[in-house]
Amino acid sequence: MSARVPDGGSIDAVARAARRAHDAVERIRGGAQTPDGAVRIEVGVDGRISELHLDPVALRADAGWLARVLVDLHSAALEDASAQARPVRAELLHEPAVAQALRRLDPVAASAAVSEPASVPVPNSEADDYYATFSVMRSGGRW
Repeated sequence: MSARVPDGGSIDAVARAARRAHDAVERIRGGAQTPDGAVRIEVGVDGRISELHLDPVALRADAGWLARVLVDLHSAALEDASAQARPVRAELLHEPAVAQALRRLDPVAASAAVSEPASVPVPNSEADDYYATFSVMRSGGRW
């Protein structure tokens, strides 16, 4: 016999749904690159870099420029991965057993979890000439 959550859902069903969502999110990769492709980065949803490409041209560039590019590409790739993960996480929250358990455990969190995510602030391009000339290309997955 399967254990039940307070509103009658199966703990096993919640665990299976959570495992499916976790596995799907673990496979997601976000990517970003410079317009010329000289620097490319791929990350998982957790932000860990899974792939990094530095063209020899990029390696000859100014170290400060390369550092800023890597930071910006990492942020863009993480944004890309997070955007890909949102529907997977939302699907999990719509699983009846998960939704029941979440409502029972924390009604405020349950309602916040299904609302739209907050937007990510964009750097102030007037504050730094760098942003005026640099653009990031998001890959929407593998590149």
